[in-house]
Amino acid sequence: MVKLVTLTIDGIKVQVPAAATILAAAGKARVPIPHLCYMGGINEVNACKVCVVEIAGRKHLVSACTEKVAEGMEVLVSSPRALAARRTMVQLLLSQHECDCAECSRNGSCQLQKLAADLGIGELPYRKKIVGRPWDPAFPLQRDEKKCIKCFRCVNVCAKVQTMKVWQVQKSGALTTVGVADGLNIAQAPCTLCGQCISQCPAGALSERDDVGKLETALAEKKRVLALAPPAFRSLAADFFALKKEAVTAPLVAALVKKTGIPSVTEGSEAASRFVEAEAALLAENLKKEDAAPLFSSACPVFTRFLRFKYPALKKYLSPTPSPLFFFGEEAKKGEAKNIFTLALAPCLGKKGEADEAPCAGENERPIDAVLTPQEAERFLKSFSLRAEECEAELLSKKTEGSTDPAGNSLVVPILTALYEKVTGQKLPAEKLQTFSSAPGRKDYVLELDGRTLRTCAVVGQKNAVKLLDDIQSGKAKYAYVEVMNCPALCQSAPQS
Repeated sequence: MVKLVTLTIDGIKVQVPAAATILAAAGKARVPIPHLCYMGGINEVNACKVCVVEIAGRKHLVSACTEKVAEGMEVLVSSPRALAARRTMVQLLLSQHECDCAECSRNGSCQLQKLAADLGIGELPYRKKIVGRPWDPAFPLQRDEKKCIKCFRCVNVCAKVQTMKVWQVQKSGALTTVGVADGLNIAQAPCTLCGQCISQCPAGALSERDDVGKLETALAEKKRVLALAPPAFRSLAADFFALKKEAVTAPLVAALVKKTGIPSVTEGSEAASRFVEAEAALLAENLKKEDAAPLFSSACPVFTRFLRFKYPALKKYLSPTPSPLFFFGEEAKKGEAKNIFTLALAPCLGKKGEADEAPCAGENERPIDAVLTPQEAERFLKSFSLRAEECEAELLSKKTEGSTDPAGNSLVVPILTALYEKVTGQKLPAEKLQTFSSAPGRKDYVLELDGRTLRTCAVVGQKNAVKLLDDIQSGKAKYAYVEVMNCPALCQSAPQS
């Protein structure tokens, strides 16, 4: 039986397990305690010291993220002592932080900026000492060391969640910093471009390479900009306009983007269909081989990089089919490639890397000229003062271009459907395809095809992908086709069409 203790936090009585921290207890009591470095179960390093609180009767302040609760404890979150110490800690952080907020990609969404404003910090009593090292400006992932507050969230989300260990704590004491592990250049490091470190950085030290300028130049030069906005982007776009996800339809996204001067917006149903047909054909050929090896989908660029770095022996099973991104760009640039500018509104950083490495699609032109992540797209769209409700009203009076991607958030079912039709010449009966979960984050699809049982699966999350690949290598699991959507809450959060 779990032992419970009772304490008060700013006068509010709360009962929590004896092993809980003050921060956890405050959460239950709905008393906010500011913090920058804490991530439950991932980053509990007590680095920023911003969460300091006072405990009645104690001489010293304590950090709420690590201090355990006790029976009868009286916690004061906003006492004069606690506020003064918290303000000092933030001032010390700011003394080592380049505060060019107006030029920062996190302006308006920076946790450090908000905390400084909440604490009324208008000046710094400490001498500024800012250190920075050069960074490859062409790499999709950008790091500005001058903005790093040494919270170590990037280090631990990469190591513990994504299992890659790209980042490393370097030096010690006042010289402590974060850098690429083993002294490598970021382009040499095993970075999968998942973007999880960017999403967890509280102060703008990590960001995506900004490609908005490329788009603005293309529009200024009167190039014909053709945009791809897949379902996963549509799902995330809801946050831009504070709408429910189900309210952000494909036509609404198309209408919003067209307001910026971009004439054509599609979800890429044709590109997805070409990918599905190509994969079905490859799978059909693969099934003719005795003891055929699994075919890994190439649709997720983060997974393809992960496979390259972590499982090089399995890399040969990766499908040679280019992702739907390539098919969209190739089709868009037919005929007049130099006058066409292709834009992908993508849900993840990995698509930038994929576009950079994609083979040329004729006339030495890359199929995709620019990729904007949701953060970049938000900055671009907001500069036009767009209002979603105006576009919704327009949609009631006229039809707006915007296709529906039949793939939804997984391409396994469309591929199996196409495979069945290719092999049998008939439509796939519902009873021939069964689905079930065989492991956390893994969904199995079992297809009865021409007298044989075909097992395929779709996996969400890199940790779950590791388990799957280990099972495949050890012989515990055998699949004909494998799809991995690497990052939580991105592609797999796309609405089913």
